[in-house]
Amino acid sequence: SDVCCFDFERVRIEATGGAVVSYGCWRVNGVLAVSRSIGDGPLAHLVISEPELKTIQLEPTDEFLLIASDGLWEVMTPDEAVAFVRKKVGLDVKGETDVEKFDRMKRTVCSDLCDEAIRRRSSDNITVVIVFLKIRQVRHLTDDVEKPCRSKGRATTL
Repeated sequence: SDVCCFDFERVRIEATGGAVVSYGCWRVNGVLAVSRSIGDGPLAHLVISEPELKTIQLEPTDEFLLIASDGLWEVMTPDEAVAFVRKKVGLDVKGETDVEKFDRMKRTVCSDLCDEAIRRRSSDNITVVIVFLKIRQVRHLTDDVEKPCRSKGRATTL
């Protein structure tokens, strides 16, 4: 895009003597792809460490929170990243997933997403954190069999 998506950040950076230029994505002085950072010494006078805060109301349909560094976002759109996570953990259109697949895949989905960014040739560091909020897990049909309940001595569905 020809328009900087965070114009207020561009104005702040230019007011302190820096420049915001586009090399595939917007960059401070043509180098750094973020305008807020911790510990970037050479650009410390242009880049601030004060976080941008935003409060949102979670909806009952929200499944997870995906937090990632710019190394992911330079090669994936938010929609692509969400679709990747949903597919990896087996979420269907109703937000349901198989218990076994979810338990197995939730342990590796962050590293799988990082690997996908590397495969897409990300040129920046990649960090991914996923917080699963509310996932409706359903059992395999093979799990839904009657098993003896030892305490009652009769069959029941677990």
